[in-house]
Amino acid sequence: MAAYNSGEGNVDRAIARAGVANFWVAYPYLPRETRNYVPNILATVLIANNPQQYGFGHLRPAPRLAYDRIRVPALTSLSLIAQAADTSLDYIRYLNPEFRTNTTPPEPYVVRVPAGKVNEVYAVLKRIPSSKRNDSTLASVQSGESWQQVSNRTGVPVDQLQAMNSGTAQPRGKIVVPKDNVRKIAYTRQSTPTAQTTGGVKVVKAKQGDTVAKIASRNGASALEVAKFNGVLPDEVLPAGREIRILNR
Repeated sequence: MAAYNSGEGNVDRAIARAGVANFWVAYPYLPRETRNYVPNILATVLIANNPQQYGFGHLRPAPRLAYDRIRVPALTSLSLIAQAADTSLDYIRYLNPEFRTNTTPPEPYVVRVPAGKVNEVYAVLKRIPSSKRNDSTLASVQSGESWQQVSNRTGVPVDQLQAMNSGTAQPRGKIVVPKDNVRKIAYTRQSTPTAQTTGGVKVVKAKQGDTVAKIASRNGASALEVAKFNGVLPDEVLPAGREIRILNR
């Protein structure tokens, strides 16, 4: 854990100075942040394993996240996965916090997707050649729309739409379109002046004096979960107008 926090070199030097590979003996020779980091992790483990003993017995764990797993090809766009799974990029990243970019690693990788969406994601990825996967996006088709109507709506020529969706006689459900230069015609309607919902994530604007805990309480959400999702502390006072994202359940 110390090496994860400050690097192997710092730990090796601390061990050399201490004369023994023991964290507590090497403690004085480690960076200050690392001296605090390891005990904090150990304390968290102790509290999690013995919540009653440390005064946390009244807390109820948040419900387990519901998700399925799917193995996707290397360098697959998370936005494409999100579209195929009828959710948002934010939620895919929430389910897969290890990602540091919006693309999967350069080797096949198992990605968590919303429960029940594996088949939809698989069907979309199967239709798009790997060479085109990061240059493509999806468009939803209204019932009864023709290729020409979809072309008029998206600005993509009919022949290009048909080539990108070979084997599909009539457009239906989700179709593949180029990622760039597609006309945007989706509309979103705010339910209140301070909140809007986008792809499974509600965006709420903080009022004067708001904290994450207050916003979570007003929206029937877990303060800890909302705080983690937004990278702030539950009791941190937020500036008015700060956007806070809340996962819809």
